Amino acid sequence: AIVQYVLAKYGQERLVPDKSSPEFPVYLQWLHYAEGMIMPPVNTIVVETILLPEARRNQVNVDRAVKLLTRTLGAVE
Repeated sequence: AIVQYVLAKYGQERLVPDKSSPEFPVYLQWLHYAEGMIMPPVNTIVVETILLPEARRNQVNVDRAVKLLTRTLGAVE
């Protein structure tokens, strides 16, 4: 949302496809892909490996998050 705000406020329509352009939906999809698809498993990995006390960490959650992150990043390649 921050990037979208900065582009709308300061981008002077140079970096964003016109809303009527067929490229606009694809632009929005990739703009929000990282936050919507990549950050949830990254967040789980950080919480489970760094933020939680060792006694509360769950390796199953980490393994699932790594698997999901790997699949999610595959779409970027």
